[in-house]
Amino acid sequence: MKMNPYEAYKHYLALKTHFTSDTYDYFKYHGEVSVKPETFEKRNDKYMFHKLSKRNNMHDLILACMSETPKLWVGDIVADKGDKIYKEWLSRQDSMSYNFKNEILKMDDDFSKNFEPSDNNIPFLLWLFIRKEVSLETMCILEKLLSYIEIWESKPDIVESIDLVYDITVKKIKKYSPFVKIDSQKFKNLLRDRFKKS
Repeated sequence: MKMNPYEAYKHYLALKTHFTSDTYDYFKYHGEVSVKPETFEKRNDKYMFHKLSKRNNMHDLILACMSETPKLWVGDIVADKGDKIYKEWLSRQDSMSYNFKNEILKMDDDFSKNFEPSDNNIPFLLWLFIRKEVSLETMCILEKLLSYIEIWESKPDIVESIDLVYDITVKKIKKYSPFVKIDSQKFKNLLRDRFKKS
């Protein structure tokens, strides 16, 4: 979907606000943000939005970058840094079920232990994510299937013990999950196969 630079700026702002704000929801507001053209015209970096507007993959490029680094500057998005993030993101999209199947093998064989505080008070699943052994997509798929964040939030001792890590990670999962489209039954079957002997 081609946009002019001002529209590209609004789209960038909508996705950035979605990932950084506690109240704004990209889907609820249909990607609309209230910003005047004159505000855009006053920006020193508006040339970057000219470059961004020319990208055929603009939405996915911004989404990939914001899901990894929510406060990423537009100049980095249209540069090599953004392209690198986008290529890695695209690779994960193309191999989502394959990655999910392999990443859940790293989970503890005792299913419930993955979601309960371990010796360091961090649930094992969260620890895997922090160590980058499990991707954001897998965290979101598991959340869609299991609603494990609800379990964590019902246990104040978990939230309290991992304060900062918890806030940043859970916010990222909640904000990114609606963008992750899956065949739920397919992923349920993969999860069931992984833990059927547990």
